Amino acid sequence: MTTTPVPNTGRQPRDMIGRFTETLHSESPVALTGDMNMLGSRLASYAEEKNDTAIAAKRAATDARVAIAARAIQKTDPDIATVFLRPKDALGGATVIEAMDADGKPLGPHKRIAAQDALRQAQVPYDHRFYYGGIDVQHMSQWIPDDFNPDLDRDDESEKGARRALVAMNAAELDSIDPKVRVAGMLSDLRHYARKNGFSFDDAITRSASYYEQDQDS
Repeated sequence: MTTTPVPNTGRQPRDMIGRFTETLHSESPVALTGDMNMLGSRLASYAEEKNDTAIAAKRAATDARVAIAARAIQKTDPDIATVFLRPKDALGGATVIEAMDADGKPLGPHKRIAAQDALRQAQVPYDHRFYYGGIDVQHMSQWIPDDFNPDLDRDDESEKGARRALVAMNAAELDSIDPKVRVAGMLSDLRHYARKNGFSFDDAITRSASYYEQDQDS
């Protein structure tokens, strides 16, 4: 087929029966300039940073699954205080090798099976932290990520308040895992805050009692 030349009007040319003819466009390749060794070093740093971020995200995901399992364990088997894992589970995840009570006494096989079922339901993968240190069931049942808002679907003000307090205590990274000690520690910090900012902590406590009663009635 013969193509009749057309004037250069800025439009794509057509052939004799009106079809557009193929037009190829070329683009200049991107040129890297500068010190290539420095570029390689920066790319290596970037790779390490992304790797660290991925590891932290994976650990946070594991902790969230452990928290789900710990809540289930506390609900059905409150005697279980600590659970130790090893890498391989025939159905995937991790295998419970020991379940202990609050006094560090090993519990029977049926308790290990109960803990194993909870971990499997929550799809908990193996993590070396739980082989050497075990899972503190009470602590992990209370665990909430710092960047997680647990109140999105909650209307109960009393429940919201308890959750906000838990998020605050987790963010404060208090030393103790005992709830009573953690609350006392937070109150002590609030006393310091009130004094530093020039208002009465006792007045705030009195006002908080009124807020608490209102929340209870909501």
